[in-house]
Amino acid sequence: MAARHGQVLRRAGRAAWSYVRSAPLTFGWAAILLATTLAQHAMPEGQLAEVLVQRSTNVINLVQHPVRSLVASLFWIDGSFWFPYLVSFALFHAQVERWLGWWRWLVIGLTGHVVATLVSQAVLLAAVHRGIAPPIMRGVRDVGVSYFQAAMIGVLAHHFVPCWRWAYGGVALAAYALPLVAEPGLTTLGHLVALLVGLAFLPLTRASTAAPWDPRLAWLRVRGWWGGRTRP
Repeated sequence: MAARHGQVLRRAGRAAWSYVRSAPLTFGWAAILLATTLAQHAMPEGQLAEVLVQRSTNVINLVQHPVRSLVASLFWIDGSFWFPYLVSFALFHAQVERWLGWWRWLVIGLTGHVVATLVSQAVLLAAVHRGIAPPIMRGVRDVGVSYFQAAMIGVLAHHFVPCWRWAYGGVALAAYALPLVAEPGLTTLGHLVALLVGLAFLPLTRASTAAPWDPRLAWLRVRGWWGGRTRP
């Protein structure tokens, strides 16, 4: 029994390492986020707040140095825990990079990040001009990878076989639209915009020669591999 468990663990380790190597930009980015997250934990609270504001995609930074703020915000998380980001990268980012290749992954994600940021900050600026929001909101802290990730979640709908595509897309839309309805805000608006950007990239996905993904067949394959009957 122990020998069999050891064999299963070795096979799982080889499969995990193969998966990481198949999406180098995704997991390289996750490694950078780990480094910046560790740096965040080492900073005094006041210094950390200043660092994150400087790297935010708020109105002030977008006007003064738009490219730098859009890029820098992608390498910091506005939170304390890195592991959930690793899980989400493995589930969504890596799938898109493996499916469409690194440059399409990058184009889709950056487009979602930029468009969602500009739309949400334009809405904020309009609210400030109309007196709905206070002027101090132009310098609000806004960093993270969630817009990039929402675009990944959106474009992945096109990777499913038709019977699953609509179910996945409907769940994704509900997951991002309902929070916006329940609690309207810049972040919830940006998430929905980024998701729609990902969904709109259907033409770019048609260049892929990979077969559509069927979750039922994938589950049967994993069960067979785990039982030692097939390879992953």
